[in-house]
Amino acid sequence: MCTKSELQTVLRDVKTVSEQLYGTMLNRIILYGSYARGDNTDESELEQGVFLSILLRDRKHFEENLDFLPFYQNIIKEGITIYGAPYSVYSRSAT
Repeated sequence: MCTKSELQTVLRDVKTVSEQLYGTMLNRIILYGSYARGDNTDESELEQGVFLSILLRDRKHFEENLDFLPFYQNIIKEGITIYGAPYSVYSRSAT
């Protein structure tokens, strides 16, 4: 389990490395799971999603299946955006 300070360091490092690797293709980074909900334990894993602008098919798949797949619903419901605009500001019909 990470302390809040350690978590902030990890998230900052992921953001920095992702920006360096992906540049303008980086769309957003979302922390999800128990750390985002605040109910993490010693057994919890740090779960993050890195979304790139070039993955249009994946975004379309994500949006088309959002109502059916609990994993996708949890990312939207519980996720904390680390980089980029929160997902909720995007229209589901946009590609």
